[in-house]
Amino acid sequence: MIKYFDNFPSLKKEYFDKLEIYFNLLVEYNEKFNLTSIVSKEEVYIKHFVDSLKITELLNFNDFKTFLDIGTGAGLPGVVIAIFFPNLKVTLIESNSKKCLFLEIISKKLELNNVIIINKRAEEFIKENRNSYDIVTARAVGSLPLLLEIAVPFVKLSHYYIAMRGKTYEDDLKEAENAIKELKIKLVNTKTFDLPENSGSRANMLFIKNKNIDKYPREYKLILNKHL
Repeated sequence: MIKYFDNFPSLKKEYFDKLEIYFNLLVEYNEKFNLTSIVSKEEVYIKHFVDSLKITELLNFNDFKTFLDIGTGAGLPGVVIAIFFPNLKVTLIESNSKKCLFLEIISKKLELNNVIIINKRAEEFIKENRNSYDIVTARAVGSLPLLLEIAVPFVKLSHYYIAMRGKTYEDDLKEAENAIKELKIKLVNTKTFDLPENSGSRANMLFIKNKNIDKYPREYKLILNKHL
């Protein structure tokens, strides 16, 4: 499976042993915790692990200290980032308590001392953690305006939010024009790519935060009712 990571030559081979353990635990606990619909080894490595690492092509993750993954689910991309970048303090937010239990198991088995697991909704966690993280992402399904409003308030001034989107990213950007303006962020880079084995097209977009805006996010029901 390492062949799928040929585009990441700087990654230490020793970390791939942890990916193997991660995969085995994901399959073992999947039915109990409802973690993923993808269970074949090849698909997990491509659609979860490789896809997670692709965000590291946008920035040198070794230059940063804190990373926040909102709605991490089974730990994607946060656990993968924590494995390959032990320099980062990785915070995982997940509102589902069962999935948080799985994240605790994973962190212990992989000896990921750089991982912090938060069993809360993002709109609760923001109250004490506004403008606190170097890099923030959210792989969870949702419209780009919704994810921007929830995620960007966590980002430090002059730091980054990474949007992990699919092949319709240009439509997403158009939909998010007002949110981008309201949140005072700027798109500085976009990386489009095809996953191995014809597994789909993706786009990762890097936004920089130019101003702290304290009035967002709104209550979640308001965000759902009408996005920015």
